[in-house]
Amino acid sequence: LGTGGSAKRPIRVPTPTLVKASAEALPCPLCTGRLRMSEDEIDRSAEALLRIAHCKCDSCGAPRKIWFRIQAPVAN
Repeated sequence: LGTGGSAKRPIRVPTPTLVKASAEALPCPLCTGRLRMSEDEIDRSAEALLRIAHCKCDSCGAPRKIWFRIQAPVAN
């Protein structure tokens, strides 16, 4: 599984508003078609607070879950 494919390897985004855009920017892993996010949920079972984007491919119809970790940039 690549980055975002599981709770152990979430994609880091600085704000929850970027979850949809980030999820829909990824290609379908099966056919490289366009993903559409239908909903997102908060995953409280992990060590850190994660969001799960529920997506479906426009081309082949394959469902996909993509995990995100909301992590604000650290000031120097």
